[in-house]
Amino acid sequence: MGARYVMVFLTVLVGQGCNGQELDPGLPLAYESDLEVETQVLVPEVYELANVVLAISPYGREHQWSVHKEGDYYQRVMARFGGQSEHPLVREIQPLIESSYNGYYGFRENAFGYAFVDEVLSHEGEYGVVWTSRNVFKEHLALVRDFAEKTSFRDFFAAERGTYAEQIARYRELVDLAGMAGWLHSRFPGRRYDAYTVVFSPLIRGSHSTQRFRREGRDEAVMFIAGPDMPLGDVDDELRAALHARVVLTEIDHNYVNPVTDRHRGELQEAFGAWREWNTGENYQSAYATFNEYMTWGVFTLYAADTYAPATFAEVVRRTERQMANSRGFVRFREFNRRLLRLYREQPGLPVPDLYAPMLKWLAEAS
Repeated sequence: MGARYVMVFLTVLVGQGCNGQELDPGLPLAYESDLEVETQVLVPEVYELANVVLAISPYGREHQWSVHKEGDYYQRVMARFGGQSEHPLVREIQPLIESSYNGYYGFRENAFGYAFVDEVLSHEGEYGVVWTSRNVFKEHLALVRDFAEKTSFRDFFAAERGTYAEQIARYRELVDLAGMAGWLHSRFPGRRYDAYTVVFSPLIRGSHSTQRFRREGRDEAVMFIAGPDMPLGDVDDELRAALHARVVLTEIDHNYVNPVTDRHRGELQEAFGAWREWNTGENYQSAYATFNEYMTWGVFTLYAADTYAPATFAEVVRRTERQMANSRGFVRFREFNRRLLRLYREQPGLPVPDLYAPMLKWLAEAS
């Protein structure tokens, strides 16, 4: 897949956080980690093919958050492929991606396991099935091959390699994957990954996911996210970096948070029976899924507190709390987030898993 591996040896010392309900600057919580981690950032060919198909579908054209519709690249995609919206592939997947996120991700994410081998679109076998609920990509493989051939997609992808390389370089400048690895390793003792792989498309906007893989004795976290041109408005460089970091870290940390939540399922069900009062959205329809979204985004706040200057931290938290409550339906995220941050600051150095007991106790009292 043209993977680029970078060996990163970390000795990280960062800090400057905030404390309390008003997000006042607090004492920095330093962390040190000597961690060897491989990172790669990819725009894989077949994954981009899947994103092109989604972009030209009626769902992709109409849905506000799935496809990034700004910029020259999107215009080139639509000029080249927009007339193929009646292709049988597009027609057949349209009802699947429109009716269920399992249809959408089952098509897009499973494309990551495929590549052109001797000019034939084939399953590589390296990652198996990526989105296990339903493999929509495999179900429509013959039509995907037909679409790629009839549209000469491989010629388009080859002509755009410079675009992908430039975006990968900018993404690496924006997002400190190695620093995130060091912070997560120090805050979740005993839970580590040997590799982080970021997969993006210039066409992705707000639809992100993550998966875990164990290959040849090594654990790898793969994140499918938006690229460096994600629209953020007029922000300074540090805030831009923090907002991009939020996108990927709130996917990465599912690989750390979810296994801890698994150990507390019984306590969680008892403490969070009123989870519907905390989640008014249509997704994450269980106590477990709702709590994990609260916790993964809360963990980003802890990372931001240890990483960014006070003004940047305060602004990224303000935006995060507003987005979670107003856009995503997690209406009590602000109080959850402030409680988690307070506990984190009150007990410096306490691993995040040790915050679960007091958080679940508070959750039971607050529900």
